[in-house]
Amino acid sequence: MTEKLKALSEEFKLKHELAVAGFDSHEELTDWNMEEYGEMDAYYDNLLITVILRMCALDGSFSRGETDYLKEVFNFVFTQEELREIYESMEDLEDDEAFVQSLKKDVDLLWNTDGALCGAFCELVKLACEIIKETDGVTPEEIALAERLQEAL
Repeated sequence: MTEKLKALSEEFKLKHELAVAGFDSHEELTDWNMEEYGEMDAYYDNLLITVILRMCALDGSFSRGETDYLKEVFNFVFTQEELREIYESMEDLEDDEAFVQSLKKDVDLLWNTDGALCGAFCELVKLACEIIKETDGVTPEEIALAERLQEAL
């Protein structure tokens, strides 16, 4: 792992921890619809995981090396099989544009709840995109999706 990638990874881990804490405390102070969306931190953490997995596995598979990489860089605690199951459960696997639009909708929901928290979440997504773009062996398709996601936010 390059020094730049290590630095991005550490920044991601720190900001992710702060965002989760922000979601936890904010959920209790607002009218977040728990019945419809569940816990705020879980909702947006799952969305972040989905974004990362979508960029990492455009080929639809996860090698042991990719699984280890996701653990190291993003602190994922999933097994290779669990990552595959999560990836297969994601909606709109074939349509990147629908995925980007769905992400925008979820970001708008967060913006309407708390602008600062939305900014922190968008920063996390952009940072994840930057990490993917810096990764060895990244494909042109993965880079293109990362750039589209960064531009969308």
